[in-house]
Amino acid sequence: MKWQMPIGVDNFFDIRSKHYYFVDKTDFIRQLIDGHSAVTLITRPRRFGKTLTLSMLEYFFSIEKEVQSRHLFDGLAIDRAGADYMAHRGQYPVLFLSLKDLKDLTCPQMLQSLSSWISYWFRLKSGNT
Repeated sequence: MKWQMPIGVDNFFDIRSKHYYFVDKTDFIRQLIDGHSAVTLITRPRRFGKTLTLSMLEYFFSIEKEVQSRHLFDGLAIDRAGADYMAHRGQYPVLFLSLKDLKDLTCPQMLQSLSSWISYWFRLKSGNT
């Protein structure tokens, strides 16, 4: 199978399972775990891999994606970092929101869409859909 460039692909599962070239950034997960920060702000220029990085974090930490992500991290830096780090995989509730999904024209419309999205997520997670 030929390896491909992942132009426009921002889903970590797709990158790892569909023969795309991938620059291993999973050491970032180790840094997050070791850092014990209350807040982490990820800023990068446009088209610099922010959504892919967040997708990677979601697949690593998410309880809901634990089974799906079982082999996604095999052989990567976080896997080589040791069992203490891999013990965090699939152990946390994760809320993944990309603001690029909010395509509203005005600030009030964007705030309404964001509010609706958070309300939907809360109802979904609390079983009140």
